[in-house]
Amino acid sequence: MKRKYIVTLLLIAAATTSFFGCKNGLTMFEQIDQETKLEDAVITGVVNSLVKFNSKLYASDGNLYTKNENDVRKWSKISGPAGTIVKLAADSTNLYALNEDKVLYTSTNADSWTQVDTTSMGTIQTIFWDGASAPTTYVKATSGSFYKLAGSTTPTAANDIISDVLLKTDKGTYTAKDGAITGSNNLGSVPDLGTVWSLTHSQVDNAIYAGTSKGLKKLPLDEAGKLSGKSQDPPGNWGATIKEYEAYAVLATGTDSSDSALYSSTIATGSANAKVNGLWGYYYSRRDNWNRE
Repeated sequence: MKRKYIVTLLLIAAATTSFFGCKNGLTMFEQIDQETKLEDAVITGVVNSLVKFNSKLYASDGNLYTKNENDVRKWSKISGPAGTIVKLAADSTNLYALNEDKVLYTSTNADSWTQVDTTSMGTIQTIFWDGASAPTTYVKATSGSFYKLAGSTTPTAANDIISDVLLKTDKGTYTAKDGAITGSNNLGSVPDLGTVWSLTHSQVDNAIYAGTSKGLKKLPLDEAGKLSGKSQDPPGNWGATIKEYEAYAVLATGTDSSDSALYSSTIATGSANAKVNGLWGYYYSRRDNWNRE
């Protein structure tokens, strides 16, 4: 009888440990506490691009969506150029869209679209922007050459560009290549990030956010703009939502907690992870949890 009693106690202890045990450093109750009721997503596909153009944000999962920069959610689907959109980019006066047939379009109002003549540069691989306050947009050809875009005019060679994952801030330029992000003028680097898909600068966090094959990564900067050499978890309930899922497109907006937001798309394969795919948003003081957009 005594032996049965001891065995029973051991089984109870094991079950209790399992229930209260930690996952990613959180107890079961902490995980439940951090769970957030998911909003009905407007953008549910694999989001390949996020850009700011004038006072609006644009996203693409093959279709085109937009909203006012300072709105919390409120995305709406709008008409885009012909074909399935595979990449967006923007400068101060033009929004660009590349479709799956590698045909490039530009618009000054996201309403009427004009095809850009790219025959002189061969087949397009991708388009991208540098994320600066006055951004520049580029084309990368399948030949490996880079070109600068300027509306509907013929793109011009950009021989100083070395990567299609590029971010310019008032502190310096940051480039992703071979799984590392490196800052210009001795601004440090962060290695071992896997494949880096996109970069954005958050003024409110004084950090770079990277969309990578290892998830969304926060890369803190010092006052001079130097990278610390390490990555951190994003703010809020990131560990209970985006977790380690691959993050593709990222975008930070605003200047302080009252108007700032952070967006990330996520990719998880398999039907069981369907609710993960799409666009996620974090609004700091306005809604300090990650939720579907």
